[in-house]
Amino acid sequence: MSNRFTKGKGLFGTIAVGSGGLKVGAGATIKAINYGTLLAVHGTILPARMGTVTTALAGLAAADIVVADVLTPTAGLGFCGVAPAAGTLSTYLVNPTAGTIGPGTFSLTYAHIDLT
Repeated sequence: MSNRFTKGKGLFGTIAVGSGGLKVGAGATIKAINYGTLLAVHGTILPARMGTVTTALAGLAAADIVVADVLTPTAGLGFCGVAPAAGTLSTYLVNPTAGTIGPGTFSLTYAHIDLT
């Protein structure tokens, strides 16, 4: 019985392993997969607003893939990590609630898929 894994197809693209190396999407070669933890600090975020925390992440290029998550989420806050520029991880903190939220210091775990 075949499935998405045995056919080499995923919901958002493909990952292929072969003589050309590990590839993702339309053929970008995965050079390395790095992971770790970063500390970030943010003050208060007003109701229905967004805050941004920028941290340095060595070796990250804007064309790479990065997945970031918060180890201990703050109630009411949404988080999203992106790589807007080389060596920079930006984490957006979204407060959709009617109250002010102050996350303070928090830990981010990340997986960096190096395509460059």
